[in-house]
Amino acid sequence: MSWEQTLRFKTSYQFSEQTFFGDTDDSVRLNVIRNFPWLTSLLPNEMRTEYLSMWNDIVKGEDLLGAFKRSATNPMLLNWRQRDFVSRSMPEMLGLLGPLEVQQYLWPIMQMLLVDSVSLVREDAEWAIPLLLRAYCTENIGDGEASSSKRWSADVCKHVIVWIKDTILGTQKNAKGEGGKAANFSKRQQYCRICAAVGLAIRFGDLKPSEQWDRKLRSAVSRQESYVPYQTLSSAERKHLRRLLVYDLLPPALEMKDDRVTNVRLTLMKVLQAMPDDIKQLASVNEVLKELEDEVETWESFNGGEQQSRQQPQPAPTASAPRQVAPKPQVNDEQGRRNNRERVAVFNSHDTENRAAI
Repeated sequence: MSWEQTLRFKTSYQFSEQTFFGDTDDSVRLNVIRNFPWLTSLLPNEMRTEYLSMWNDIVKGEDLLGAFKRSATNPMLLNWRQRDFVSRSMPEMLGLLGPLEVQQYLWPIMQMLLVDSVSLVREDAEWAIPLLLRAYCTENIGDGEASSSKRWSADVCKHVIVWIKDTILGTQKNAKGEGGKAANFSKRQQYCRICAAVGLAIRFGDLKPSEQWDRKLRSAVSRQESYVPYQTLSSAERKHLRRLLVYDLLPPALEMKDDRVTNVRLTLMKVLQAMPDDIKQLASVNEVLKELEDEVETWESFNGGEQQSRQQPQPAPTASAPRQVAPKPQVNDEQGRRNNRERVAVFNSHDTENRAAI
């Protein structure tokens, strides 16, 4: 890019920063947020940091993530879609920057997105966790001594995983050595989904070129311009993600097999089913997965038998013999009149006797 093109880009970017981000129309602001990764990909690597700093200040400002106090008098603060678009743009942004820029600019933003009050914002941010950990792989750190790069990679990965456990699962201990407040069931499900995102990232990286949906795009343009998250893992990156998943992330999730909330156990089962084959074959994972699948199979068989018994037709009532009614004695008219005259005579005689007594 020549200096004239650079100057024009700087002018246009500063104009968009001052104009489009502050536009009153939601669609304008949403499109600026959504297309920023694409605009950043057009810049050389040495120029991205400057504009990333501007973008970082805007995203963390009071109009977006910095507005912790939601007020009904300010509709812009209530627009969660802007924060969701920031979450969706994280995977692309992570692939365009180096590990140092990721740690300095993107990781603080992701921390805010992962604890957002809107569940959809949190769920979209979860998919960027494996790409964040991937950026901290030793081979991506760049020039420097191997020992220092390895130590820095281990430190930042530990920081990220400890933050996830402390914030989502509430494992942080206070000054007295007591554990923090236990996470509710939605937080435990969120932790399981983070494990699933890392596992699926490994599976996507294992796909053959013929199985990847973007193979035509990547064959037409260069690798740098056609970066697609999850489908460009190297062997070192895969090994790095697998180690973090097996030894750091999965153990707390496997303990949820006895969780008192059914939805948490079901989420864990689906997460383990989505893991790569080499992870599912681990003894600890296979044992928990089989136990959860047996539990679900028991529920389904019980409910299926109960529904079948309800749907069975009831036997039709057998036809019983008609009830025999004794025939009334036949009385002719003459005999009936004679009986009535006799009853009247008896009544009159009793009435006469009663009056005489009085």
